[in-house]
Amino acid sequence: MRAYNECREPVADRVVDKERGNFCDYFTLSARRAESAKTDDARAELEALFKK
Repeated sequence: MRAYNECREPVADRVVDKERGNFCDYFTLSARRAESAKTDDARAELEALFKK
């Protein structure tokens, strides 16, 4: 990721030691798993391909 202080938020605090725990007010979890839709689509295609 190429961003100032490796963060997309312009006012975020800089994290110098990335090995230690830190806290970010801007971090939020995604509502769904990123690969879930791709995995489900691939599984459906395979099942359709080998369905008798």
